Amino acid sequence: MSNLSPAQADGPEDGGLRRILNRNPVITAAIGIIAIGAALGMAFWPGGNNGDGAGFYTTDDGATYFQTTPRLPPFDHGGAEAVQAVLFRTDGGKPFVGYLQKFTPEGKKAIDELNKKGRKPGPIGLQIKKPGDPQWLAADDPKNAAKIAEIRRVKSPDGQPVFMIVE
Repeated sequence: MSNLSPAQADGPEDGGLRRILNRNPVITAAIGIIAIGAALGMAFWPGGNNGDGAGFYTTDDGATYFQTTPRLPPFDHGGAEAVQAVLFRTDGGKPFVGYLQKFTPEGKKAIDELNKKGRKPGPIGLQIKKPGDPQWLAADDPKNAAKIAEIRRVKSPDGQPVFMIVE
């Protein structure tokens, strides 16, 4: 038999982290939302993780791709315009380019200015398209919202679930 009181048996004097989270569902929900937001930010921000690791890019509309240090697309790569290739794969399948992303010249300039000031910019001037589509769509234009959502809902040719590759 233990000589501990019920409060001491559960953890530190303040009741422990689990007890705090159980008694404060708003705090628990806020922590969950922040974690999901951070994961989505890493998944959709070009280069994935703000300079660490590597990003995937293409110069031929997604037919092939290469991996290099994250850069703000588009940029020159061997005389051709390189844009970000967002890669997916099926369970055990080969990676494929689900969609492409780049920034307008104005967006790149604004992002560079915010970075110089030490501020974390959002996806200013982001453009998105599927490989093979002739037209880039402005991601921040409300009239494109449904089409952008459809582009980001990547499907495999055989209907299997897909997983985004983030490196």
